[in-house]
Amino acid sequence: MGKVGAIIADVVFGYVSKQATFFLSAAFGLAGACVTWLFLPDTTGLSLDELDRMAKYMLAGEFEHYHGEGVNPRHLSTWERWVLKWDRHYDPGMDEKHKVLQLAQLQELNEGA
Repeated sequence: MGKVGAIIADVVFGYVSKQATFFLSAAFGLAGACVTWLFLPDTTGLSLDELDRMAKYMLAGEFEHYHGEGVNPRHLSTWERWVLKWDRHYDPGMDEKHKVLQLAQLQELNEGA
């Protein structure tokens, strides 16, 4: 997608003035910053295991039962907090109980095999 954007920019900037090129670049830069702020979550400090756990709940259609660090408001994007309201699922105590249950189930599977 980046190469297509570069080709489009090259063609468009060839037909407009230098002033228009400057303002178009500024507008697209601002639009990119807004999209980043709105949709990109901050996963700093989250382990890949925790992201994988959250994804498993999503894929199983049971995301409302996930209460882990992945839905901590500090890790969510603005869209996920304000529109999807995922931050209301965050409950470290409940998450700890789910982890204990999941480990017990995993041990039962390992012992039965």
